[in-house]
Amino acid sequence: MYFPQICGKTVVSHLAKNFGVDLATKKEVLLNQEEKKLADRLSLMIRMAATGELVMSDRHELVRNEDEDGGDEDWDFEEEEGVETKREISQKMLDEALAFYRSGKRKRNHRGEGIRSFESMKSRFRWFNNESVLKLMIKYERTGVFPAKRNIQLEKLANDLNKEVEDILNQGLQFSDFELRELALSINREKKYWEKFKVRFQFSYEKIVDLFKCSESWLLKWKKRFRICGRRITEFVSTKTERDAKKTLELVETLRKDIETVFINNPGIEMWNCDQTGLVKESHSMRTLARKGSRKVKILVQSKSATTHSITLLPIIGCDGFQHEKLFVQLGEPKGRLPKSGCYTSSKMELAVGTSHIMSRETAGEFFKNVLFGGYIPPKLILLLDSWPIFKDHAYIRSFAPPTVDLHIFNIPPGATSLCQPADLSYNRQVKGIQKQLTTMVLFRNIDYRLSARDNLLKLACQIHWVLGAVRFQPFIAYGFFQGGFVKTRPPPFEGPKQYIFGPKSYDSCSCSAQGCTLCPKCEKSYCFNCFWVNLHRC
Repeated sequence: MYFPQICGKTVVSHLAKNFGVDLATKKEVLLNQEEKKLADRLSLMIRMAATGELVMSDRHELVRNEDEDGGDEDWDFEEEEGVETKREISQKMLDEALAFYRSGKRKRNHRGEGIRSFESMKSRFRWFNNESVLKLMIKYERTGVFPAKRNIQLEKLANDLNKEVEDILNQGLQFSDFELRELALSINREKKYWEKFKVRFQFSYEKIVDLFKCSESWLLKWKKRFRICGRRITEFVSTKTERDAKKTLELVETLRKDIETVFINNPGIEMWNCDQTGLVKESHSMRTLARKGSRKVKILVQSKSATTHSITLLPIIGCDGFQHEKLFVQLGEPKGRLPKSGCYTSSKMELAVGTSHIMSRETAGEFFKNVLFGGYIPPKLILLLDSWPIFKDHAYIRSFAPPTVDLHIFNIPPGATSLCQPADLSYNRQVKGIQKQLTTMVLFRNIDYRLSARDNLLKLACQIHWVLGAVRFQPFIAYGFFQGGFVKTRPPPFEGPKQYIFGPKSYDSCSCSAQGCTLCPKCEKSYCFNCFWVNLHRC
C-alpha cells in the first residue's frame, strides 16, 4: 500500500499515546543497543513513508491443487506482481519520470534527494497510474537495470532450474522446497543472473541485499509453470537396481543391432517370438466403477481360489503379423495327468500336463517337437526367446529343428522382457484383457457359466487364439516387434482386438435373437455369449 499523505510527527505522537509516553516531559530516556537499533529502523520507515518512498505490500498465499493440469504460461518470472498498466513502459519513459521525480525541491527524503508526490507524478505522466510503477522506478534507480532485462535474466534462471530438476527426477532423488530453493540460489550465484547490490541506510549503515531471493511466491509460480508438485512415493529402488537397469538397456541395444545385422545379411528371413504367459483361471480387472470417496470396493467372484491358480499359454507370433496355427497349453493337475474322462481337445491346441502349470524341460521338448517345428516353418528363421534356462540351451532347441532350416536364436536379456519382448508388449495383454472382460460380463449378466472350469478355460484359450488369428489383427501383432525396436517400419493403423470385438456393434442381436456381446472379427457379425464362447463360433 502506498502512503502519499503521511505526517511523521502525527504518527510518532499517536504511538507515544498508545505506549503511555508523556512527550511534555524533558526527562532524557536512555536506550540500550538493541532498543536504539529498533528506534533507528522505525524512524527510517516513518521518514520514508512521509516522503513517499516506502511501499508496503500484502502477502497472499495460494494453495494449489496437486492434480491441477497445465502450467502458468503467463508468468513473467518476476518475484512480485507485475506493473498493472495498459501501456508498455520503456526505459526512456522511466528515465524521464525519474528525472522529474528527483527534481522536487520542496520535499526531500532522508538522504536529501528531491522527491515528488504520487499525485504530481500521476498528473505529469498519464501512464503513472499505479503504485507499482513508483516501486518499479525506485528499483530501477537503485539497480541501474531496466526491468525488461531483469525478466529475461530470471527466465534464464527458471529454465536452468528446470533442467537441473529434470536431472534430479531422472536420477530418482528425493527433494523438497528447501532443496529446490537452495538449488535456485546456487544457480543464480554461479551464473550471476541477478547479482547483489548495496543499500545505504541512515547513519552510513550499508547492507548487502540479494536482488533474487527465491521467495515462496516465486517458487510456487515456478512449480506451477513447470508442472512440479508434491507426489506420494510409490516405489523405492536401490542404486544397484538403477545400475543394472542401465546395463540392461545397453544389452537390449546390442541385441537389436545383432538382429538388424542378421536381417541385412539374410534377405527374406522371418522372425518369430515365443513367450510363456500365465492365464489365471478367473481373471478380474483391478479397476471398477464405484462411488467417489468409497474406502472399500468389493467385487463378486465365482471362485476365490481360481483367482490365484493359472495355466500357461505359449503362442508363436511373427514380425509380419503371423500367428502360428497351433497354441501350446500347459495344465497343472494334482497327479500330473488328466482324469480318465478326459477333457476338451482341439486340433489347433497342443495340450501338456504336469503337476504344475510351470513348463519343464520335458514339456518344452513337446512344444519344440509338436508345435514350433511340427508344422509350417520358413527356410530362414530368427527365433527370439526370453532368458528361461531351457530357451538358452540353443543346442537342445536345434536338435528338434529340421536340418534344412537356417535358424538364428537370440535371447532377450534378463529383466528386459517389458522393454522389448514383442508378445509381452502387445499380444499377451490383449489375451488377458479379453478374458477379464468376459469374466466381468458373465458376473454382470448373471450367466450360468463357470469360466474357471477346466474344459471351459481350455475353450476360452482356444477361442481367443482363433480370434487373434484374424487377418484384421495382423498389424496389431506386428506392432509388438516395432515397439520392441526390432522392426523399423511402423505397421498401418489398427483397432485393438478387445476394442473391436467388444465395441458398439457387438451389442446387436445374435442370429439366435439373444442379446449380442461379441463381434466376430472374420464375418463381422454379432453373437451372444453362448453362440460365440460356449458353442465356439467359427466361420
